[in-house]
Amino acid sequence: MKSLNVWTGLLLVSLAGCGGGQEAGAEAAPLVGALQVVSPLLDDEGGLYPTPDALLPADPSARTRRASYAHPAQADQLRQALGERVAVVEAGDGEPGWHGVAAAVRQVQGHHEAHQLGPEAPVLVRGGDLRLAAVVADELVAAGLTRVFLVTRG
Repeated sequence: MKSLNVWTGLLLVSLAGCGGGQEAGAEAAPLVGALQVVSPLLDDEGGLYPTPDALLPADPSARTRRASYAHPAQADQLRQALGERVAVVEAGDGEPGWHGVAAAVRQVQGHHEAHQLGPEAPVLVRGGDLRLAAVVADELVAAGLTRVFLVTRG
C-alpha cells in the first residue's frame, strides 16, 4: 500500500513538472489543431493506397476514368519525399482546351525524359478547372503512365 502512495506521489509531481493538467490542455490545443495527419499515397512497395470517397470530386465530369486522386496535403507530402522524381503539372496553365491538355501531357513527358523516369513515376495533376485536369490525368494514363493523381480540393 505504501508503494502505491509513493508511485501516486511521483506521478503527480511528474505531471505538475511537465505542465500536465487542465491548463496545459488549453495551451496545447492550438498546436494540436494545426497538426494535419496525412495518409501516404504509396505503400512501402510503391503500390497505391485506395482513394477515399471524400476525395472524389462532387462534379461527375471532373472525375477521371483511370487515374487516382490525392488531397493537396498528400500531394505536397509526396513531392517533398520524392522531389524531382515526381512530375507536377498545372492543367490549363497557358493554353486553353485541348491545346492545354496536349501541352500538359508534353510537359510531363519532357519531365520524365529529363529525369530519366519510368512510367511508374508518380504524376500530380493540379488545376483550377478540375474537369480539364481530369482530362489531362486520363490522357497521361492513356499514354502509359501508371501512377497519375488528380489533386482535388479534398
